[in-house]
Amino acid sequence: MFIPNTYGFLSSITGMNGDGEPIFGLARRTRCAISSLNKKVIKTSVRRDSSASRGDAEETQLQSEIMFGARTTVSIDDRFAIAGFTMRVTGIEPCYDVNSRLDHYQVTLVTLVQ
Repeated sequence: MFIPNTYGFLSSITGMNGDGEPIFGLARRTRCAISSLNKKVIKTSVRRDSSASRGDAEETQLQSEIMFGARTTVSIDDRFAIAGFTMRVTGIEPCYDVNSRLDHYQVTLVTLVQ
């Protein structure tokens, strides 16, 4: 049984600007529960070292799983802010109770690149 224990702010994409960047609507306060909120340092090849030392830059990325109630409307690429982090929805998985009724959504998120 899903019991939300905190709040976050969810924004849906309303369109794209002239540069192809998403435009988000107003953030709505949403009840949720944090399943995991993991911060990792990963290597990125975007800013390679030009001295041929094969050095990579490091980037901090947040990967998390957050549960939303069955009545919450959440979509891929929505923006979600919680605990000072802003993330992008990358996956949605419905979870059912023992009577096969939709109980909640398990949502996978990563750090939003701005």
